[in-house]
Amino acid sequence: MLNSNYSIIATDTAVTYDDGCKEWIENNGEKLYQLEGGWASGCGSASIIKATASDISFESIHSFERINSIYQRHYYNCLDLISSNYDQSMSLTKVAYSYATRIEGSVIHRINVIGHNYQRVVEKNSLFSIWPTDVSSNVREEIIDHYTKLVELNVDHSDNLSIMITLISQFISDVAKESKYVSSYCDAGISLTDDKEIAMCRISADTKEILEAYTRGDSFIQFMNKK
Repeated sequence: MLNSNYSIIATDTAVTYDDGCKEWIENNGEKLYQLEGGWASGCGSASIIKATASDISFESIHSFERINSIYQRHYYNCLDLISSNYDQSMSLTKVAYSYATRIEGSVIHRINVIGHNYQRVVEKNSLFSIWPTDVSSNVREEIIDHYTKLVELNVDHSDNLSIMITLISQFISDVAKESKYVSSYCDAGISLTDDKEIAMCRISADTKEILEAYTRGDSFIQFMNKK
């Protein structure tokens, strides 16, 4: 999610691992990574996501071609280490990363998504999700339609950032009900423009706690760097 003033990369904390023979899920893992001037996360192979995020530098983050090269290198490295049973799930692994750039004195926020034979630039004021493989297309469409309407209704709200964090948190909660690969914990990395400077913060909490805090009108500061 991004607009003119901020970008948000949000994820849950369920991490999928495999050793070539079996896969297992750690529900209290970590898959949000801080970059120089941005954040990265993804869905799919934990090894590919972590290795790609670790190699994204300030110099490379503005180049789709360089990030693609980093991703493909780690994709094929991981592919060589596992059995053919996981070829399909690995090929569906995607990494989203945010960064900010200055153009004619203005700060522009961007989010790009990279995968195997996949590239995408996320549009402003749109909710983009990397889906786990066990959620059907019908359920995906239903959830996306619901939250797209909510995002559109609140684009110009004065408390836009808090609303979007709450909506994203609830989005994660709804997907967690449909997927064994998703936990009900929201870990969000935010890059925002503060007086023409770029500030970064992280909000981590159970999705229920975030909703309750917003309903009470509480500040999200209590969740910052909690995890």
